[in-house]
Amino acid sequence: MSDKFLDSESGLASVMSEKCLTNAKVLHICWRFRNVQVDCLGKFCKQSYLHLFEGPFYKYQTSKIVNGQQASRGQFPHQAALYLDKRSFCGGSLISSEWVLTAAHCAQGAETATVRLGSQNLRVDEEGRKSYTSREFLVHEEYNDTTLSNDIALIKLPAAVPPSPFIFPVNLPSPLEVNMTFENRTALVSGWGRTLDNATGISDELNFVNLTILTNLECAESYVPGVVISSTICARGTEHRSTCRGDSGGPLVVDRATNYTQGERSTNYTQIGVVSFVARSGCASGAPSGYVRVTSFLDWLATNTGHPEPPLPSV
Repeated sequence: MSDKFLDSESGLASVMSEKCLTNAKVLHICWRFRNVQVDCLGKFCKQSYLHLFEGPFYKYQTSKIVNGQQASRGQFPHQAALYLDKRSFCGGSLISSEWVLTAAHCAQGAETATVRLGSQNLRVDEEGRKSYTSREFLVHEEYNDTTLSNDIALIKLPAAVPPSPFIFPVNLPSPLEVNMTFENRTALVSGWGRTLDNATGISDELNFVNLTILTNLECAESYVPGVVISSTICARGTEHRSTCRGDSGGPLVVDRATNYTQGERSTNYTQIGVVSFVARSGCASGAPSGYVRVTSFLDWLATNTGHPEPPLPSV
């Protein structure tokens, strides 16, 4: 990728330097360590997008759930905090004893990830918290950092994680649910991202917020063409509740009415999305936020991790 606009007609672009560029349709563009920042001239384009990624240019800025609630310890035992190359921060989710799911734009180009599990407060040495260092990344082979398609990645842990009251894998949708859209369902997203658009400093406390799943047609009305595709799932909160920078890669889950059992323990949460992008107008703008639709990647996940297992043959 070079220092040029990749798709100036649609108002989307990215550059691989710290320079800022301008043209007739895109007012202002800066590359901030895999963090695309685009400002559009209003009459030419709809909402542009912004990855929810904490890089070195945001070293003194945070990312947190905007207008959310503080999570209790163990409320989201699948939640992972990812420190990538010791200079950027993302969220993730434990989907099995050895695999963490996150966004491709978090993992792409990274060499080392410190994965912290079982944390609620990142600055406190909480009992039962575990940290792992991994160099094994699997970024989706068709990830496109311009269109945001296939924004999904895996990190393999160096050892199996023992389950505990504070650490436990999240469920993935069953292959039988591959066509479920989850439209109008209430979902929860959790992370250490910004509480406010202008907040500063990495968040200490894990937060969460309730969101409503939108139809892709409704979501696409807020973005330029090509951003919201079939493998995107969108959600919006009330009273300006949303995800924000630093939440990237984190889990969007639904709380099932019935338990799905894994081994000796069960959990109600099923992950249906991976935090990917938010409107450039701001995390609290009221615009829908975009997530990777997990059901679109069940085959990819099963091929690479063996999880979830394929359905039993019908009899």
